[in-house]
Amino acid sequence: MKSAKIVTAMLDNGFLKPDLDNPVDYTLFASRAVEQLDEALKGAKSVEAICDVVAAMFDSGYCNRDDQPDPAEWISYAVQAIKAIRTGAGE
Repeated sequence: MKSAKIVTAMLDNGFLKPDLDNPVDYTLFASRAVEQLDEALKGAKSVEAICDVVAAMFDSGYCNRDDQPDPAEWISYAVQAIKAIRTGAGE
């Protein structure tokens, strides 16, 4: 699971909350995040560096539960960030 650092940062910063999200949604969105982020990272030359940057973005407030209450948005933003970083790095 290449995306573990990103998903952990997302969870630490409100992506999903066990006390607010039902177990089915929690599992669905967490697994969807892993699947889509790992796909976006597939073939990247610098997976660890990309994950560090995207995780830091979430740790710095890239998304928050008040402004982005839909977990699908968080996943989409993370995938877009990965793609932008890969493009900027010439990958």
